[in-house]
Amino acid sequence: LPEGMPVVEANEAHKIYRYMLYTVGFLWRLFGVSWNVVRILCVVVLLFCTLLVYRISRLLLPPVWSMLVAHAFAWNLAVLLTMSSFRDFSKAFFILFAVLVLGTMIKRTPDRRQYLFGAVLIGIVLGVGMGFRRDMQAILPLSLLVMATCRLQPMRHAILWRCMALLLAIVFFIGVSFPILIDFYPQRWLNAHDTIMGFATASDESLGLLEPASYEK
Repeated sequence: LPEGMPVVEANEAHKIYRYMLYTVGFLWRLFGVSWNVVRILCVVVLLFCTLLVYRISRLLLPPVWSMLVAHAFAWNLAVLLTMSSFRDFSKAFFILFAVLVLGTMIKRTPDRRQYLFGAVLIGIVLGVGMGFRRDMQAILPLSLLVMATCRLQPMRHAILWRCMALLLAIVFFIGVSFPILIDFYPQRWLNAHDTIMGFATASDESLGLLEPASYEK
């Protein structure tokens, strides 16, 4: 940091975004402290998210249609507006990566090695994602549900392999996100806070899917 630049000690709110701060700090160390570095990082994340959307679309659609879907995602106004907040925008990469892994499991009927590798990958991706945004807590149980019910190639003791895959995903998730989970524990009430906000009338209006009720919640 430049001489004389004011600094603050990391507080509890900062610590739950540990991996995000490490990422930005590392880039600032390489290219200097500048908000332009963060802006470029947002563009890079958008690029990777667009590629992930393309790959997810390819699970069901031909290349041309997949390119159209990716193009629509990249130029979606809601996506572009969210880019102004790297904290909120960065979670898209981890969520889309998890969707791609799970979609591949559903599409291709994995064998035992592919199944276990996918479970480990889910745990690592969501574990790292916890250091950017705690939304990964909601993605993990959904991922476990998909892994528990997707089709597998014929194998002996399939139930045991399913249990092992679920255990691997949980263990790797906890192992990778352990520093975040420890820092987040004193602030665990934030989950209830976020859930309650989701039922607010303002959230209905932001979604654009529901007309607010005639009464105020």
